[in-house]
Amino acid sequence: MTLLEKIKYLCNIHDVTIYRLEKDCDFSMGSIKKWETQEPSAIKIAKVADFFNISVDYLLGRTNDTSPPVNLISRDNSGIIIAGTNGNISIGSQQSTKCKECEKLKKQLASIKKFLD
Repeated sequence: MTLLEKIKYLCNIHDVTIYRLEKDCDFSMGSIKKWETQEPSAIKIAKVADFFNISVDYLLGRTNDTSPPVNLISRDNSGIIIAGTNGNISIGSQQSTKCKECEKLKKQLASIKKFLD
């Protein structure tokens, strides 16, 4: 699939129009359709990935995994704190869950925590 085809697919499964995507990402009207012939900037691709809470790599065809990237921020006495594209989540005494895929991330974090301990 091309980048534009992936965006159309994502819009379809999330019940979002291209117009709404462009508006919410502060793109000019019709700019995404131009990506069929013009290459978008990295910032625009990142905005689309953030909108759908997916990785840029998925949009670029580098992976079939739509999961957003997870970055290790810090490790302290309360556990491991990580950041996803929708917010923070922690394992330990403090729980802050703002991410759609929190259960999946918690399992991944538990594996990371075991590895680091």
